[in-house]
Amino acid sequence: MKNRGIVKIDEVGRLVIPKDVRNMLALNDKLVRVYVDDDRLIIKKYAPFSLYKKLLSALCEELALNLSCVCIVGDMQRITEVSGEALKLIKGKAISEELRKKIFEERNFLLNVKRGYDAIKILEEGDLEYYSICILPIKDEFSQLGFIALIATEQVEFCEKELNALKIAKALFLTAIKTQKER
Repeated sequence: MKNRGIVKIDEVGRLVIPKDVRNMLALNDKLVRVYVDDDRLIIKKYAPFSLYKKLLSALCEELALNLSCVCIVGDMQRITEVSGEALKLIKGKAISEELRKKIFEERNFLLNVKRGYDAIKILEEGDLEYYSICILPIKDEFSQLGFIALIATEQVEFCEKELNALKIAKALFLTAIKTQKER
């Protein structure tokens, strides 16, 4: 463990994490977990997508299997889960600024490209061709966490059925986060 200096706690109890540490851990505008171990204060990056990897992976696979499409899950930086083998190569890839903006709008997004709508760019580098996409932003009570999406790589139009399936998966994920916080 490296010593990063001494910081002061102000009169209202705020602790300033040095900028180099925030940058190193990408903590800007992020939540952190705080633990106490004897006389040590431990601050860890809050990353619910990594904490619930198995749940998100299972939800993604079930959605893809039942709806015959590809499911992707991502945090605000990159794709974290992908169903099936067809698009595994995009796992870990950075998401586009266009997708990030859609997520911050906090609206569900359903797009059928074959109806003449312009596709939104999913990946920062390269692109992903699809016929339909359905995206749900995921937000807890503190911040925007990421998204869950369905993608049709074949000529299929999405409708309310796909949107409702994503809403259920999102609710399960947020319930798991809330249950963990209450422990």
